[in-house]
Amino acid sequence: MRRQYLGEGRDLVLVRGTKFNMGTMLNCAITAGAHPVGHWGACHASPQDANGPLTGDINISVHMPRYAYPFGITVTINGERFFDEGEHNFSHTYAKIGKKIGDQPGAKAFQIFDQTTLKLLPKRYETAKPIEAESIQELAIKMGVDFMGLQKTINSFNATCSDDSSAFEPTKLDGLCTKPSENLRYSKSNWALKIEQKPFVAYAIACGITFTYGGIATDVTA
Repeated sequence: MRRQYLGEGRDLVLVRGTKFNMGTMLNCAITAGAHPVGHWGACHASPQDANGPLTGDINISVHMPRYAYPFGITVTINGERFFDEGEHNFSHTYAKIGKKIGDQPGAKAFQIFDQTTLKLLPKRYETAKPIEAESIQELAIKMGVDFMGLQKTINSFNATCSDDSSAFEPTKLDGLCTKPSENLRYSKSNWALKIEQKPFVAYAIACGITFTYGGIATDVTA
């Protein structure tokens, strides 16, 4: 049903809920005459550890969210950024970022940090398998992404970040943003720090579906 209503590839993304929720009862109810309602072509999703379980595991899944993206950059397997990581606090953006990841090749991406912000990552990141490197080229090779693409992305990003990072404040919207540039497709509205303090660290992330928005109609008597 995910592939049918959400589109090609959505049957392959991570599922944060039970593996037994396959839509069987929805199909049975509709076949029996129930009226389908809601937005069947959309879902709630979030950034999850790409190496996490394919379906929800009560003992593991709580450690799988990867919401520290405001403090670094996020790139596709082609090494390109695809959204403004600093638009707002993660609590305001994580659901739509999860969807954006699902729209990328392989429904996967990488969060990249340097030593300046690595200390800000939540404890749950300790359950992940970080990719570490002393250079961007080495990092790209270990990530399995295009080196030239990643290097261009980081160079363009760094060139638009301020040399003065004194305004950086991780606990609020600090307004430390990138400067406008034709070489920067996506600006970063807050927490824009250069990626330059090695060793560099990357985390593989994936789209994880939490729930969908389609269901069946009920009245006051259910």
